[in-house]
Amino acid sequence: MSLKTIFAPLAPLSGSSKVLAVGLSLGPCGFAPVAPGTIGSLVAVLILAFFPYLLGPKLLGELLLRPWFWGIAVGLTIILFFVGKMAIDRLLLALGPQDFAWIVFDEALGIWLTALLTLAIIVGHHGMAALPQTTLAALKFWAVVFLTFRIFDILNPFPVGRIDQHWISGAGIMLDDLVAAVYAGGLGGICLLFWP
Repeated sequence: MSLKTIFAPLAPLSGSSKVLAVGLSLGPCGFAPVAPGTIGSLVAVLILAFFPYLLGPKLLGELLLRPWFWGIAVGLTIILFFVGKMAIDRLLLALGPQDFAWIVFDEALGIWLTALLTLAIIVGHHGMAALPQTTLAALKFWAVVFLTFRIFDILNPFPVGRIDQHWISGAGIMLDDLVAAVYAGGLGGICLLFWP
């Protein structure tokens, strides 16, 4: 399959709008023929799972215990929310109001927030001892983050489904995944507290 075929839904767009669309779709991830939201979420997990290896467990542990780290993480989440919202609003003006399945930036931000909330719960309860120390523990952490987020993103419990159905805008498209991430982070944190 050629890139032209993959990105065919973007044909009505021009220039910078097309670049925004490719970014919001995480490149070809959003155009996967099956379950683009799941593919986008999985790619986000793979990218985020790489960072602890870059930092090393000791530095990561020290960062997670610093209040300023959490302030930066929350600030980054807010900035990414508004960047995504504005980019999606611009595309919706060009393409019409609907939640396009190929927009998976919202899923990536949902994975980020799920991971942060899950970490906040387990580190808040157990301190640095809660950090995954082995590859198996890291796999378990990321599997819980991925699965809990996808469950809530697919099931759309209240108010996620309401936001998803009644607020077709950049804010609504982004917000439904962030609310799902709050549920997922809570459940993920609880699961990892009780799953040795």
